[in-house]
Amino acid sequence: MRLEYLHYLLVIDAHHSISAAARELYISQTALSSIVSRVEEELGFPIFLRSREGVTPTEEGKEALAIAWDIWSGWTASLSIGQQKEGAPVAVHIIGSPSVNNSLALPLIRSYYQVEQRGNLIFHEVIGSDVGPSILNKKANIGLTYYNKKNLKEFLSVSQKYQIQVSRLYRDHLYLIVREDHPLAQRDVVEVSELKNQHFAVLPHFSTVDNAIFFTRLMDPSNRFTTFPNVPLVKRAILDSGIMGVLSWFSFCHDGCRGTPRLRAIPFPGLAASNDMPLYLIHQKVSSLHHQEQVALDCIRKYFAALPPPAFEPSALSQPRS
Repeated sequence: MRLEYLHYLLVIDAHHSISAAARELYISQTALSSIVSRVEEELGFPIFLRSREGVTPTEEGKEALAIAWDIWSGWTASLSIGQQKEGAPVAVHIIGSPSVNNSLALPLIRSYYQVEQRGNLIFHEVIGSDVGPSILNKKANIGLTYYNKKNLKEFLSVSQKYQIQVSRLYRDHLYLIVREDHPLAQRDVVEVSELKNQHFAVLPHFSTVDNAIFFTRLMDPSNRFTTFPNVPLVKRAILDSGIMGVLSWFSFCHDGCRGTPRLRAIPFPGLAASNDMPLYLIHQKVSSLHHQEQVALDCIRKYFAALPPPAFEPSALSQPRS
């Protein structure tokens, strides 16, 4: 069996889907299905049960995947040994969603280099739902993303098998963002049902992740949406065009954008689910992280521990001001 086949199995398990894994691995679904069948034939038992909803591991498959994880982790760790020699530059890869990376990068760089002079911080950006699978697949050892209760439960069901650590960093919520001269700027709260014939600036995952608490297709069909790749561009669109936006409190307040004082964040009840969007830190077990990664992990925790909570809770306000 080829070593990379173990990686393929782990990617399939992380996504619960052969087609999604094939897209991530840049190989055809047919080729990947053939590889799985070949591995199962070699092992003498099925690794996955197939259904219309995707794939789930069999009991024997769970044991095989745990062993595959140990072998693949050991192999990837051995590749980095040379980098960890005294004086050698070590890369600290941090993967996060657009709502997180833009706000975290500069303060983390400052705090990290106050403690550690070696190591290169490399930030990778993916949609939030891909952060967890990226950690599972060893694309980075540290990640940050938002999870609602349903998404967290789904990810924990996989991550615990591979000793991936998940901890809540910050209690956050989504807010409607408008310019200070917008007609809604002085409102205490704006219900989703009120928003019709409006134009929104949003981040990519609000249009692609259909189980997010804010999803564009759940809004009134009269609304229009323009997707921007990062938070500064969302804010610039709001400031320059007077349109609305949707952002988390952390990304709204802490990205260093000079235009933020001219914007207003308004509680936003009436979403598809409870407007509770905790930010989570995801990482490989600490004993498997090299020194520079442990320093970065500690800096991340200290940074979020020192942040004040959102100024107001969406759940605390339920009626618009007349």
